[in-house]
Amino acid sequence: MKKLIMAIIFVGITGSSYGQNFNWRSVNEQNPNMVYSGFGYDFGMTAQVGYGRFIQTIRPLLLTFDYSMPMGHRLTDDFKMRIGGQVELYKKNSFAVAGKVLGNFRNHNTSLVRISSFGGEFSLVTGYFKPTFYAALEVSADGAVVSYLKHTSLMKDNYPEIQDGWYLNNGAHYFYGVQAGKTIGQSYDANLRFGITNARGKEGDVLPAYFQLGLIKRF
Repeated sequence: MKKLIMAIIFVGITGSSYGQNFNWRSVNEQNPNMVYSGFGYDFGMTAQVGYGRFIQTIRPLLLTFDYSMPMGHRLTDDFKMRIGGQVELYKKNSFAVAGKVLGNFRNHNTSLVRISSFGGEFSLVTGYFKPTFYAALEVSADGAVVSYLKHTSLMKDNYPEIQDGWYLNNGAHYFYGVQAGKTIGQSYDANLRFGITNARGKEGDVLPAYFQLGLIKRF
């Protein structure tokens, strides 16, 4: 039974896990706001929209909030919301290192169960940043800390002993990849992100890779 529950949760948390590609040299305090969108493959075809605000504190800081969903015929049954920030930790000439911490909430519905999960995402990005382009390497971890499972009557009819409730430490994915971006005109940035994924434990992904195209509007 425990293996069955953990398998259900693992399927549920393999929703979109997009990070926000961002060029630290293309923003400034005169245009601190941005809206962004993206689509690509991340355990399925997904789309994302979001808002960010740049703040110059002791270290440059970007606060973000975004919403992502699979590109299926029902756009509201599965989704993920994230809120958090990233900070430029180190800079020397055009070389920079940035860290990101985001909290996330996922909702995943199937004919067997509805999974609602709270988790976190942590990333480290390091690379070469210029005002009109950048290229960087990234390492990320994304996992669900606690999940609530509400099983359907179909599931309970087949497994009468299964229980609804909260479950802790439900799995995670690790991401290793490359991201790059190019400024277009005065206020747009196009970006690309791709790499491989690795699930924690013995769980495996059907296609252990991710790919994203994105566009940022600064204002």
